[in-house]
Amino acid sequence: MIRCTPGIVRMPCGKRLWLSEIRSAVARMICARLTGWSEQGDKMLTTEGILESVTTMGITHVVWIPDSVTGQWESSLERLPLRLIRVCREGEAWPLAAGLYAGNATPLVIMQSTGLFESGDALRNVVYDLKVPIYAWIGVRNWLNPNSVDSARRFALPVISAWQLNCCWLQEDADLPAMLKHYQECQSGGLAGAALIAEGAG
Repeated sequence: MIRCTPGIVRMPCGKRLWLSEIRSAVARMICARLTGWSEQGDKMLTTEGILESVTTMGITHVVWIPDSVTGQWESSLERLPLRLIRVCREGEAWPLAAGLYAGNATPLVIMQSTGLFESGDALRNVVYDLKVPIYAWIGVRNWLNPNSVDSARRFALPVISAWQLNCCWLQEDADLPAMLKHYQECQSGGLAGAALIAEGAG
């Protein structure tokens, strides 16, 4: 049960949140929706930059579970000539994308790092056993918060390294040309790859 006292919200876990903090967070989310940018600390990815990149990549399907950052792009992605496919579990994304690839489509998998943890076995089978060159955008939760105690941040790079994914980092629009080059290199070499999106909280 959520208990409220004047100016404070006490969550079931016992954590207290000031209403001013909640209002500020909601205001930032609304601003992002209206102005088309994703808050990433002092850097940002604009929705316009994301749409241009997806178009340049020739993506036909986005197979995803959006998070608080990538979800801000949903309404804009819906206006592109591609199909958004929201899976129930991240483990479903890799084989679904592989099937689309086999049908001559160009899928892009989008999930958060926690979803990558959950979907590792499916990734292994698709990327290494079937050798399907799937490309993914992985939101690395709390990467921009160096003092975060979130274990998802701590294990993100070790897990990604364990799967030996060919990766590049994506934090702001200035990184998009390098990401596009990385994508083309992966596709030309018939290799799977990923762009790691440096996220803040969430």
